[in-house]
Amino acid sequence: MEPTFDAANEDPYDPKLMEEILKYNQKASEPTKAKKGPPEPKGPNVDMQAMDELFKITHNLPKIELHAHIGGCYRPMTFLELAEEKKIDIDHIDFYNIDIPTAFEIFKVGSRLITDCQTLKRVTKEII
Repeated sequence: MEPTFDAANEDPYDPKLMEEILKYNQKASEPTKAKKGPPEPKGPNVDMQAMDELFKITHNLPKIELHAHIGGCYRPMTFLELAEEKKIDIDHIDFYNIDIPTAFEIFKVGSRLITDCQTLKRVTKEII
């Protein structure tokens, strides 16, 4: 069983993890003994305390969905109407038991449904 994250009841901010990152950053910025050969490239110096504060602030901001694939956001009736209009067979898709292969099959059919600007406009408007 995969672990789940309940955003309403759990806080993904892990102070122990941030503490480990701070220790690692401090250790990485400590001078090392000179070695023979070319100098090692030095990574960017990151202010982890500022990063920690920024993470805390942004974590507490309200969130919205900024990314959605049109092909996965059809209204069910629109999907069925367009498939029928375009004579695309969807009888092989079990919409009541969707697993990963079925989801990809739905995406494949979905990509065949939007073939003109008017359909794209309709689907986009319905999603928004």
